[in-house]
Amino acid sequence: MKNKHLVLLFLGTLLLGLLLRQFPWQKNATPAVDLLRIDSVSVDRIRLQFPNQPALNLQKDAAGWRLVWDEFREEILPSEPVNALLHGLIPLKSTPAGADIDWESAGLKADQAIQVFLRSSKREEGLLIGNSVVDAGQEYTYVALPGQQKIYRAPGRLLDLLTFKQQGRASADWCKFKPGAVRSIGTGLIGNPYRHWVFQDSTQRWVADTLQADSLAVAYWLQTLQQVKKAYPADFFDDSRVGQLPMSAIELELDSELLSLHFYYLRNPTVPEDLSRLQFKPLPQPCYIVQSSQQPNQWYALYDTSLVQRILNIFPHKKYKP
Repeated sequence: MKNKHLVLLFLGTLLLGLLLRQFPWQKNATPAVDLLRIDSVSVDRIRLQFPNQPALNLQKDAAGWRLVWDEFREEILPSEPVNALLHGLIPLKSTPAGADIDWESAGLKADQAIQVFLRSSKREEGLLIGNSVVDAGQEYTYVALPGQQKIYRAPGRLLDLLTFKQQGRASADWCKFKPGAVRSIGTGLIGNPYRHWVFQDSTQRWVADTLQADSLAVAYWLQTLQQVKKAYPADFFDDSRVGQLPMSAIELELDSELLSLHFYYLRNPTVPEDLSRLQFKPLPQPCYIVQSSQQPNQWYALYDTSLVQRILNIFPHKKYKP
């Protein structure tokens, strides 16, 4: 081979090497890694922790998936959204994010990230989900592993996998009032005359016939009544039983309406105060069902037995001479 040919071959090889170094795929040759390696079929518990919100717990048993909103309420969950979540996260092929991406801009700080924990009988794995970005027409989500410092990019918008129906949320629309707007209070049992309490300006006390109550005690009781908003639709309740159940009634005369609350007593209040151990077990039947004039077509279940009893015992009072 002539020297001229050798020189041309050398120059051609050098040029080809320089060109190859400029290709984008050559720069991004970092292989994708599977961040989650747990067997999706064996996963039977999932915990979702959104920033500044109570954790959502999902459990799988022979009947399927259940969504536990809190210690009082759980719902049967269709399998489709859970399967979509598992298939979208396992395996999660991700590549390291650029060095210019910090935890705050990635949405992965403690008060920003969504935490997902997957658990089977053998292991538990977790993932932090942050912000989504679009790069060259492709959407990515920043993710990280708990306890590690490396930030990754996963393909797709992972937040779309975390949408679950919220039919189990407590309702707060059945007992809305302002304590300062209460003009009189009626309390009693079904079949008996109500005792009506009215505020007496001269004594700054609430009075009913020959009884009186301190205004601070009544104010505290009204605040306690407001706390009972945490109730859940009692779709299981057979309203044909209403006439057979003991009932307590509370009526609040407000500036613009009369709020009536009827509390129906179902069973002895034997629910333990520590309900955390019941989180993934069938919940007991509630002790009380309530019906409100603000939601007359809906029955609500009350699981906080202690709170309901404090309300039905009303406020401290004593006899006095008018």
